[in-house]
Amino acid sequence: MAEAYGVSVSGLLPDHIDRLTAGVEQHLLDQPGALAKLGGGWIASRVAAQVKSLDIDPFELIAKAWATARELHGYADAKLHPPGRTETMWLGEHTLTAAVNPVFQFTVAGVKLPEMRFSLVLTAALRSASLSIRDGALIAAAAGDASATAVLKYRDVDLHDPLPLRTLRLPGHKDFDPPLRIP
Repeated sequence: MAEAYGVSVSGLLPDHIDRLTAGVEQHLLDQPGALAKLGGGWIASRVAAQVKSLDIDPFELIAKAWATARELHGYADAKLHPPGRTETMWLGEHTLTAAVNPVFQFTVAGVKLPEMRFSLVLTAALRSASLSIRDGALIAAAAGDASATAVLKYRDVDLHDPLPLRTLRLPGHKDFDPPLRIP
């Protein structure tokens, strides 16, 4: 679905992830035995290639964060918001953060390396968007504009400086299929 907006989360990352090699080398040093002697640079290049191939729609990820917002919890109450009725909630300026946690594992020279768990943290600044809500779920978003940045982390360390995305005018209407449940 990322192609609908011309951007995916991987497109928010720089071509060269500055501190990725150091993060991978530290991961290898933390492992017992001969793993620390394996080529951290080669493994880092494989991780970078895998990260850049992630095809995650940043706006879908942000919509999932919206669905958990405290301000929306009342919309899940069928007594206050009758089933089948679509309601609109207008957003002013909001900053939302969402994360995915890709896990990579490689085998080098027959040695299976321990999993490396990263965090890909997306931050979006949204202005004047509207959300359509029906039956306790987000069904669509409309209007407004958004800008986003993404940072790849290993443990608590940012592996590069955030690369800002140009401000995008959100399309007139974005349906969520399936609808995103409000907890």
